[in-house]
Amino acid sequence: AWMDEVAPSEMTDEQKRQVAQFEKESEELERERENRRKTLETEYNKLSSEVNESIRSLDIRAEQLLQRRLKVLRTVFQHELMIANLLKSVVEDRRDERICERLEQRVHRLRTQRAECAREFVTARARLQELEKS
Repeated sequence: AWMDEVAPSEMTDEQKRQVAQFEKESEELERERENRRKTLETEYNKLSSEVNESIRSLDIRAEQLLQRRLKVLRTVFQHELMIANLLKSVVEDRRDERICERLEQRVHRLRTQRAECAREFVTARARLQELEKS
């Protein structure tokens, strides 16, 4: 603080030597500070570049994983559709089986009715023939 209060013309040789030493040390500190700033800036740029490369790499990997996920989902959906179609076929087959069973039952009833009709016809014809004879 005395350096700011004493004019350079009023300084002793020792004070002038101290001011010169101070200025020399100040300049050295400023150079070191500038070198440190440049070193930190270089390191920052390097790290920034590495981070950006890591981000690009991560983005590429994320895109690959997304595409893989979409492919797997597409395959899963295709299999689910196949399962749904198979279930539909099973349901249709069961419905068709029930329809066939009902049709077979109806055919059986109609055959039974036809057989009854045939017996009744034979009986009616025999009666008619008897009536014609009498």
